[in-house]
Amino acid sequence: MVCTALLDMYAKSGLLDWIFNKMGFKNVVAWSAMLGDYVISDKMAEALELFDKMMADTPSNVRPTSLAFVLGACSRLADLDRGKRIHCYLIKSGFLLDMTIGNSLLSMYSKGGKIDYAMQFF
Repeated sequence: MVCTALLDMYAKSGLLDWIFNKMGFKNVVAWSAMLGDYVISDKMAEALELFDKMMADTPSNVRPTSLAFVLGACSRLADLDRGKRIHCYLIKSGFLLDMTIGNSLLSMYSKGGKIDYAMQFF
């Protein structure tokens, strides 16, 4: 809880990655906060790199919020190949039923110019 509060404080001061790297145990909230901070700070490549690390280290920490941030990063980088792979993961994991995830997928496909995919998914 204290580390999560510190994450929030450091995010507002632009030093979130510093405290995140100092944390021994990273919970779901910590991973999501870090991913969100990277996306909000327009650090899309870093967000995707962090997502890969999270999936390698603690895939059980993946939650709809984290996945929505990652889909947003894919959208802003126009990385539809990666977005499609995440879409497959969402189907297999059961996260596809989450409203936030569905909206993020629609947005990613629409912004990526794949209106046919967006319509089919809708």
